[in-house]
Order: sequence, then C-alpha cells, then structure tokens
Amino acid sequence: MLLAQFPIVDVMAVMSVLEAANAVLCELRRDALYEVRLAGWSGPSVTSSSGIPLAVRRAPARLRPAATRMVIAGGPPVPGRESVRERGDALAWLQRQRAQWPRTYTIGREAAALVGQAVWLDQGAGASVPWSDWRETGVTRGAEMALSLVMEDLGGAIASTVAHRLAAPYERLPDDGRVPGAFAERAWGDARVVDLHRWIGGHLRQHITVAVLAEQLSMSERTFARFYRRATGLTPAAAVLRIRLDAATRLLAGADNPVKQVAVQCGFSSAEVMRRAFLRHFRMAPSQYRALHVQGMR
Repeated sequence: MLLAQFPIVDVMAVMSVLEAANAVLCELRRDALYEVRLAGWSGPSVTSSSGIPLAVRRAPARLRPAATRMVIAGGPPVPGRESVRERGDALAWLQRQRAQWPRTYTIGREAAALVGQAVWLDQGAGASVPWSDWRETGVTRGAEMALSLVMEDLGGAIASTVAHRLAAPYERLPDDGRVPGAFAERAWGDARVVDLHRWIGGHLRQHITVAVLAEQLSMSERTFARFYRRATGLTPAAAVLRIRLDAATRLLAGADNPVKQVAVQCGFSSAEVMRRAFLRHFRMAPSQYRALHVQGMR
C-alpha cells in the first residue's frame, strides 16, 4: 500500500527481494510463493518522494484471505487538501480491515504513525487488531525487512542466496541458526570462544567431544559446558554441528568436490547424515544448495 511521498528505494528493494526469492524457488523446481500487488487510495498512480510515479490498483474494500502480509510505505504529506484526504481515506480503510488484518509492516514514520493510529482507534473500540505484528523500518531498510520475511518463510539458505545475488545488507539481520556461514564468522565477545571455534574448524575430521573441547580451554567438562552455553547460548555439540555445516556450505559453493567427499572433509559420518542436517537447518539438500550457487555464478 503506497502513500504519496513513499521512499521508492525501499519499495523497489522489497519487490526485488521477493522477485529474487521466487526465482530461487523456480531453480529448486518449487512453485513461486510471493505475489506482489501495489495499491493506493487515490488515482491510478502514486508519486514517490523522488517524483517518480508508480502505477497502483485501487485498494480493495476488503483484503483477500490470501493476503498474508501488508507493507505500507509513505513519507511526510505534501501541503494541500488532497494529501490530507488521502491519509484520511487510508485510516478509514485500515479500520475496516479488522476481520482480515494480515501481518503489517511500515516504511517511513508517517506510515508507522498511520498504522499505529488505526490500531489505537480499533483497540479503543474493543476490536482485536494484532498491532504487535507491525513494526517500523527506517529509510533503506526495505531490503532487510523483505529478507527477514524470506528467511522466516523459506529458511536462511534461500534468504542468504537472495541477499548475495542482490548485494543486499543481510549480514545485519540476526542469525537464528538457519543462515549459512553466520555462526563460524561471528565475532564473539570472549576471545577464548573465537579461538576454540577456529580450532574446531581446523579439526573437523576428528571426533570432537565435550571432553576434547574442555581440554582445549583447560577446564573440566562441567565447567566448560556451563561456560560455553553462557557465552554462546548453545551446547558444545550444537556449535560443532553449526561449524561443520558452515564449512560444508563453503565447500559446496566453491568447489566441484562430490557431496560425499565434502561430508567426509567436514566430519559428518556419512553423506546421508549431512543431507539430513542440511534439510533440518537450511530446508534443502546439499545438492540443491550447490546448484543454487552454481546457477548464481552463471
């Protein structure tokens, strides 16, 4: 949904990310997930803050059940009755969507204030509008917001692939355990953790137990387990798996080694064990992950 003076860079970024995600799904032989429709409250087009108009559809009286997310973008209103009326129409429209209110995100302070006002009015009337499902994203944050949605829907492997292809700032998003490479490359606050992760990365073919890791830091197993969970929020076993997966994604993306050989190099007991780990963490098989990166380099 577009209000006049919307930041065109963010709107185009959202559309580009979702279009790229659909392209990745097509490469994986899956159906496209996202259908984007631009709508507004006045005229056949809405003018951005840079003066470039975008063609829009008239906002429907009621959102379709298929509309699962709504992004509202807008900037400061321009002087004149038309802009004031547009925001009044938008506020009334938002209040009519109580029965089918999708997860809503905003780009720009004016859009955030408009949604917040609609939610406040509806709450005052006793309606149950899920206001906690909307948030403001500042200028140039459209790509990050869209990538976070892709990660939520499709997993970190597809989201990071899209980010890489678009040169988008995905590294600033929080890692939820599904982003390839994010764990091993993270700068931990404790140098001992960084050194330990570096040691694990150099000894992936070994059978790495809690006792082996504790010995590296000259701690008892119990003391080490408490220290490590406090420092990273993970168990040592989960961390070793994450580092193995990170190493595997790098090998798959940068070499032609057979998947079975990659599994051995990264310390997995078999290619099948690695495949199950990929499916659980990245929602795709190692062969699919490699195919995405090969396709992206063509």
